[in-house]
Amino acid sequence: MFTFKQFIVQQSKNVFPVTTDALLLGASAQLGPAKKALEVGAGTGIISIMSAQRFPEVNITALDIYPQAVNLATRNFSKSPFAPRLNALLKDYRKCDFHNRFDAVISNPPYFETGWASKTHENAKHQLSLTQDVLIAKSALALKPEGKLHLILPVSNVKKVHSICAEFNLHNSRIVKIQSYPDSPVKRVILEYRFNRNFQFEETTFTIRLKNGDFTREYEQLMKAFHPFL
Repeated sequence: MFTFKQFIVQQSKNVFPVTTDALLLGASAQLGPAKKALEVGAGTGIISIMSAQRFPEVNITALDIYPQAVNLATRNFSKSPFAPRLNALLKDYRKCDFHNRFDAVISNPPYFETGWASKTHENAKHQLSLTQDVLIAKSALALKPEGKLHLILPVSNVKKVHSICAEFNLHNSRIVKIQSYPDSPVKRVILEYRFNRNFQFEETTFTIRLKNGDFTREYEQLMKAFHPFL
């Protein structure tokens, strides 16, 4: 169980756990001024709950293909102060017909194309049921013309995702390069895409910890609305 300042997130051995990736995306994605958002891959529901806290006007639908995840996210949603604006659905995104319905799509998606994975979490981080091609193609249909797609991915996936997004006229408007320590290589990136080219591209680097292991000031600032110890 994770206890935050305004809500609690229960976990389950059958659902992919809360990760640093999820926390960073939930705290960083610029959903505003969205009214309707879609999270693809609900998991525990942490990203949707954090987004609902940050953006009081947004209503979020979270999808997952696993009943265990939908049930867990539903419980976590119901116990949060943002429950009226959160909804978890048991749906396969590949089969959904969401046409121009959402102002934002947000996802911490599967990104390993091959390799070993546990039975419990094999689809959560491996592209066995939802490939990046399909995720982006479906999101391009689900988004309104002024909508934005928000992802967190390994840096090694960026070139491929840029290429796929270009096929659907989605342009990279923001990239946050994430490193664990000041001298560490960038391993994760938060990406934002838009249909509209009328934007000022934003590129930043975000460091989680100092060399001594303490959190950086920027991490503390980002997470101070959530972590009880900040």
